[in-house]
Amino acid sequence: MTLLLPSNVSMLGAGIDPDAARWIATVGQANVSQPRGRLVSDAIRELKAGNVWADLDFLPVLAAENEAQALVDWKARKTMTAPVAPTFTADRGYAFNGSTQYLNTAFVPSTDCVVATGSSFMLGVYERTNLAATGRAIGAQATSVQTALLIPRNASDNCVASLNAASANVVTGLTDSRGLSVAQTNGTTGTGYKNGAVGASPTLTTPGSSLVNIALFIGAYSLAGVPTSFRATSLGYCLFGKNGWTATQHAAFYAIMQRYMTRLGANV
Repeated sequence: MTLLLPSNVSMLGAGIDPDAARWIATVGQANVSQPRGRLVSDAIRELKAGNVWADLDFLPVLAAENEAQALVDWKARKTMTAPVAPTFTADRGYAFNGSTQYLNTAFVPSTDCVVATGSSFMLGVYERTNLAATGRAIGAQATSVQTALLIPRNASDNCVASLNAASANVVTGLTDSRGLSVAQTNGTTGTGYKNGAVGASPTLTTPGSSLVNIALFIGAYSLAGVPTSFRATSLGYCLFGKNGWTATQHAAFYAIMQRYMTRLGANV
């Protein structure tokens, strides 16, 4: 099968990754510089080489040249909206005020996931602000057993997740929320990772088995479609995918994305 590339993609050279080409086409070739297209292509190729790309369903990288790029995720190529727009800074991401601002991802796990299931999924965020508060960085809740919520660090210094079950501490003893926080479930146990390193593995209370059927919000969470529990933070990227990465894969994903963020000057 021959992949037809937008004109500016073909100018990047023969090594351009096909998924990067599709992302550029969705964003619009006028909105992606050649150097940025190459950086995205290189990062996606690294994610594939690290055996982590295939387990992702959604990867919005908010740290981007412009909002056109920031609002299209790399994997599903969903176009997000900003009903109450947070502050965008080029190559840093979005900063949220903690009271009204959020993004609607348009990504509905129950219908948009290809690899994740209700008993095998993960979500994560890369937070650029050190914050100890109860606001959710990402998530949605349709019912008490259809949830996907993440707090990178609360006032008790825990990373808290709700994964189709009641909230549980998946990383404890945190003094800094900055960096990558990931929570995952295998249907009965939740496990947390901080910057690629494993945290806690609590047993989940009477978990459900269906992926949440409403769109995820970023900077708050969707409670049956209504934004609530806003977080005053700055976010560089998020992820949603299938549970199952080994510790080596978690570390590889973090290292690859940290290199990308460092190239932008957005690393923490």
